[in-house]
Amino acid sequence: MLTQEHKEHRVQVCQDLLNQYVAEGDNFLDRIIAGDETWYHYYEPQSKRQSIEWRHVNFPSKKKFKTLPPAGKVMCTVFWGRKGVILPDFLEPGQTINSDRYIATLT
Repeated sequence: MLTQEHKEHRVQVCQDLLNQYVAEGDNFLDRIIAGDETWYHYYEPQSKRQSIEWRHVNFPSKKKFKTLPPAGKVMCTVFWGRKGVILPDFLEPGQTINSDRYIATLT
């Protein structure tokens, strides 16, 4: 729930940004950078060669059941501008993002 003061402040900030765009055009937009973080899920599939099993020609082949591969996840922060992605940054497994990590990434 925004107070009247918060609403007025947002309107003023938006007006200032619009005035800057009118004055500078696309150069103003080129300087805007946004960032976000997301979890990337991954797995390491077994190669066909790894799954080969030697058997005697008279033995029937084993049935393979579909299983879910072992999955992991890693945090990724992504920074982008008007022209696309500028910097993706993957954290070590088990780490999460905090202000110190943002500072380290951007410096």
